[in-house]
Amino acid sequence: MATLQELRQIADEHITGAQTAGNEYAICFHSQLAAERYLKIFLVSKGEEVPQTNKISELIEHCVALDPEFSQFQQFAEALSLFDVEIKSEPSPNEAKEMCTSTWDAMLKIIKCVRQKTEV
Repeated sequence: MATLQELRQIADEHITGAQTAGNEYAICFHSQLAAERYLKIFLVSKGEEVPQTNKISELIEHCVALDPEFSQFQQFAEALSLFDVEIKSEPSPNEAKEMCTSTWDAMLKIIKCVRQKTEV
């Protein structure tokens, strides 16, 4: 598993990817990946083994077991999961456009929480 600093670097590259993306789907995709990495950062910072998944809902459940404050992010899991790498069918451009603000906001909230709780 990557170190905290390596995960942070990867996550921050996805934040940059979202900021510079040319379309809503790419913004959502990179937002999901950044949120995913930050949830993994939290788990690693607590000495936990990180589950081999890209599913935001599963990662949030693991985080909630360590800190109930993470339960607030369950409401974002569905929106972010539309853009994970394990999707079975891609959201349409209209769906991506509709979800863009909520996935971006969800990512920012997860990042803020993790940064407040960890040394990264």
